Amino acid sequence: MEQNLEINNKFVSFNGVIGRRDYLINIIFICLIGSIFSVPYTIWIMANVVTIGDMFNIGKIFLDAPMLLKIWVLLGTSLTLVLSLSNMFRRLNDICGRVSNTVNISCAIFIILSAFGYILVPALAYLGSVIAMIIGLILIFTPGKITGKLPYDVTKIFNWGAFLGTWIWGLINKCYIPLWYLLLWWTPFGFYFQIWCGLKGNEWAYKNNKCTDVEEFNKSQRKQTTIWAIITAVLIPLLYILFIFAIVFIMAGAIALDAKTNGPEKTMSRFENFIETQQSLYFESHEITENENKYYILPSDWAMYSFSTKKDIFDLAASSASIERTKKYPQQGTYHSKTDELVRTKIYSSKNGELLGEFVMDESFMKAGSTKEAFLQGIKAAMKAYRFYKPTEK
Repeated sequence: MEQNLEINNKFVSFNGVIGRRDYLINIIFICLIGSIFSVPYTIWIMANVVTIGDMFNIGKIFLDAPMLLKIWVLLGTSLTLVLSLSNMFRRLNDICGRVSNTVNISCAIFIILSAFGYILVPALAYLGSVIAMIIGLILIFTPGKITGKLPYDVTKIFNWGAFLGTWIWGLINKCYIPLWYLLLWWTPFGFYFQIWCGLKGNEWAYKNNKCTDVEEFNKSQRKQTTIWAIITAVLIPLLYILFIFAIVFIMAGAIALDAKTNGPEKTMSRFENFIETQQSLYFESHEITENENKYYILPSDWAMYSFSTKKDIFDLAASSASIERTKKYPQQGTYHSKTDELVRTKIYSSKNGELLGEFVMDESFMKAGSTKEAFLQGIKAAMKAYRFYKPTEK
């Protein structure tokens, strides 16, 4: 074997080749590092998008970010890029069976376009991302010409039981590292840890169980994988559905019992009181006029909310307005729904009265019929309808 094609499983190195399993293990740790750098930027994005459509205007979002955040993101991107390329070159060497600078440089160009997509023209960023994803799949699923000739090693095989069962699988197989999943499952690192458990599962189980019969070991792990696959694909979704139905039936039963005991008017009154209580937590004041629902909020609070929270607050205002409008203008109809009130609802700054939030549907959708094209326009219009603005005075 040539010197520059020796197996090299180091975390950072541009020489030699690396197999699929060890490549994936290194990529998992690179993703973990990338997640640490991306969390502040993700928080910034969620707090500063005006519409869902803005999520696709990545260049503008990055340029509007504070300088320290830009430096942090560029530093993180550069670090993860170097780490990724060092592993990618070794994987490509393994797949090609030789060092091909042309292949390495060509793939690196698209990886760089994808990595720095947030400062590029959107079309280039999306093209780079698609090609980078294709390259990534090739690197993971294509056997290497060098490592593919190595003898079979049961400890290198992916263990689906460890991936699906994590800590419970670990206890069964006397492996205690998967217990960390109990702390990581609710963080961005949980899924990466699951993949790592799958990659290292056979190695841990084979060593801890002190196996001598490979066939017996594989049979045991296949059985565990089958059990966990059934639990994951059938039992867990079934329990989740039953849980949701149970909550719905309990709530419906409680409402029906309350309505029967105290009367529907009192039940409705309690619901209205709940909405009013929630409303008072966010808004300083509000005013319902014939053509508009005006809700006033502290601009300093509004500036801190993410897009998702702003949408929930806006929906709360529309729900509150539907109740009040039904009472205030009964001659216009017996009931006003939240959907009816979305377009009339506006959120203003309680400091200077500037507009901070509104719901504006695309005019082309409003004029469309019930065709397939109208349906697609409706989805697009709904994505852009919620419009939230930054307060000029906090």
